[in-house]
Amino acid sequence: MDLSIQLAYNMGRILGSVTGKQTEYSEDGSPIATKDIIRSFEEYIDDWSQLDFYTEGLFKELLHIDHIARQAVFRMCCKGLDIEFIARWIRNYDILCERVDDYYINRSFWLYLSLYSELHDIASLFDITIIDVYSLRSVEDFIFEQGHRREYRFTKELVNKTQQDDNNNKKYTSLPRTHRIAAVWGLIDKLGLRRSKDKTTLAAFVEAVTGGNIDAQPQDTVSYKKLESSAQEAAAKWLKKIGIE
Repeated sequence: MDLSIQLAYNMGRILGSVTGKQTEYSEDGSPIATKDIIRSFEEYIDDWSQLDFYTEGLFKELLHIDHIARQAVFRMCCKGLDIEFIARWIRNYDILCERVDDYYINRSFWLYLSLYSELHDIASLFDITIIDVYSLRSVEDFIFEQGHRREYRFTKELVNKTQQDDNNNKKYTSLPRTHRIAAVWGLIDKLGLRRSKDKTTLAAFVEAVTGGNIDAQPQDTVSYKKLESSAQEAAAKWLKKIGIE
């Protein structure tokens, strides 16, 4: 619960400072420089995995309390969730990346989204409704434009491992989602499934296995749309590696 509040606070600080919408002052009344806020933000994001939050523990605690208490727990967990904040972060994404190392901008945002996605999944097990941030159109469009989706899972065993792995190799290349979509369509074509299944049914499958979205209308998804030739060419190279041409 502290993680959601602290994460939202630190992301709000950096967004307000970089966009010039917020000025912070030190105890002596002097304004705090943006570079100092950026340094503080980067240190916080580097240290997040030391915080005591993991969903396995939360799930076990929820099993032993009644429904009203569970609702109260989720309200507190989601205290830092702000849909308008997500929209503002996306609108100012390019500016944020110009002023701050994009590693920290991306990591904090995917952490924010993944945290609430995890809470949404757990809440659904107890018939409690909270917002699924990945179903928001602004988030779907952002993920499509960025070409990848990075998630952080909050199991206790992975907490320190994630921190260690990121410190050893902070920068890495992800295969764009459009390329993954094109690869799955390539497999579908190789199997000849278009002859027996309609495009809507196949697009729903592609969307589920490449993006995890099982609730969207297939016709409205990236998987249903015609992909650019660059994505198809990249997918063809990967398929060729396993003997499919």
